[in-house]
Amino acid sequence: MRRLWLMAAVLSGLAAPAWAENRVALVIGNDAYERLPAAQQLHNAVNDARTMKATLEGLGFKVAIKENIRRADLIDALSDFAARIGKDDIAFFFYAGHGVSLNGANYILPSDIPPPRSTGRDEEEKLTDLAVAETRITDRIKRANARIAVVVLDACRDNPLASPGGRSIGASRGLAPPQESRGVLSIYSAGAGQQALDNLGDADTAPNSVFTRVFARKLKTPGLGLREAAFETQGEVAALATGAGQDQVPGVYSQIIGEDVFLAGRNLAVAPVADAEQAAFDAAMQADTATALENFLSQHSKGPLAGIAGRELARLTRLAALPSPTIVTPTPPPVVNKEPAEFETAMQADSVEALDAFLAKGTKGPLADIARRERDRLMQLAALPPVVATKSAVQKMLGMEFSALSDDVRKKFRIKDSVKGVVVTNVDGNSPAADKGMQVGQVIVEIHQATVSAPGDIAKKMAALKESGKKSALLLVATPAGEERFLALALE
Repeated sequence: MRRLWLMAAVLSGLAAPAWAENRVALVIGNDAYERLPAAQQLHNAVNDARTMKATLEGLGFKVAIKENIRRADLIDALSDFAARIGKDDIAFFFYAGHGVSLNGANYILPSDIPPPRSTGRDEEEKLTDLAVAETRITDRIKRANARIAVVVLDACRDNPLASPGGRSIGASRGLAPPQESRGVLSIYSAGAGQQALDNLGDADTAPNSVFTRVFARKLKTPGLGLREAAFETQGEVAALATGAGQDQVPGVYSQIIGEDVFLAGRNLAVAPVADAEQAAFDAAMQADTATALENFLSQHSKGPLAGIAGRELARLTRLAALPSPTIVTPTPPPVVNKEPAEFETAMQADSVEALDAFLAKGTKGPLADIARRERDRLMQLAALPPVVATKSAVQKMLGMEFSALSDDVRKKFRIKDSVKGVVVTNVDGNSPAADKGMQVGQVIVEIHQATVSAPGDIAKKMAALKESGKKSALLLVATPAGEERFLALALE
């Protein structure tokens, strides 16, 4: 039976020094479901729970573990867990077992959950009484005023309450996607329609699922924040699955605001990168193909750049799986305005005055609407502070112009407060940046793993890279909504 992971880190804040705060955890693993048929019993849930218990204890957590727990005992365990959480603590809840999605909400199933009846009362309403809602768990942790809360749900990919010949409860496979919530980091061990791998083949005898073994190891890595651990897990699991001829790309949705949380401490030392590995990495990122990244990972799977390469491979894999878009040429609306030539002249002038003059003639219809929108856009642009960066060597090198992230710029491009860096204000349509999909409004967060906060930072970093002989620049780019990806651009 394949299982789906969901991890949500809630109530994020600044990470205190390692081990300084109180850390408490509740870990649950359910393999044996006493009222479900043999085909619905699990085999790895308890092993995964025990692995996470050992991992968390090694990170300073005081861990309580429950195995094959019934509903009444599960409710008691949650109450005891909440009572152990103090203000400003770090709380970690882990569950491995069966789970279902019902009407957009996720539920974990205790070991005494009954199968649905084919007749009688509303079985879906009954499930909400007998199962435990995910929101109930997170609400308890929030009310305890934990500074950091981590909730991990490891739930079965196939609904154990689905019945081909009778009544089924909930979706047939998987849990509902997480709703966006400030301060939440959500992780799914596999994407939509994928199965989480228990192993990498018959020769793989590891007691834990592929995701569990990678995720636990990442959590224990000094200097690796919780958010980065999630992204690196995504990349490594995708690479391992590809190598085994399987398809598993964990989904990562980050809503954590501010500084990352370092469970294993802040070891800021950066592992050295051999020249040969760096050159191979640059070539693979520049090629921007799944094959090039797979070849790099096959040679450098243990190197310090493997996580980034794996994450980029996961992105390309997701893109390749998307259906080809259907291009539809829209039918232009009927032009009611009898003076299209004046409209074209006003639009070409590209000024508020010209558009006001056009609209002052009493023009109505589609062309007037377009002119008003364009005039409003120009007025908003005029109200913005001037762009700090000019058309300098940076623009020539990357084919882009940049601005600092002021409040007005965030409002104009609808950039979330959690996104930090330098915003792209112009992209040359004939530049490598345009070829790689860079768009106005996207934000450059890092260049070669160094954060940037002003256009001048980009200029300095580009100059340093060229001076060191680099052929390409590795950018961490975020959308206005905060979705991040790596991008390699050639340095001309």
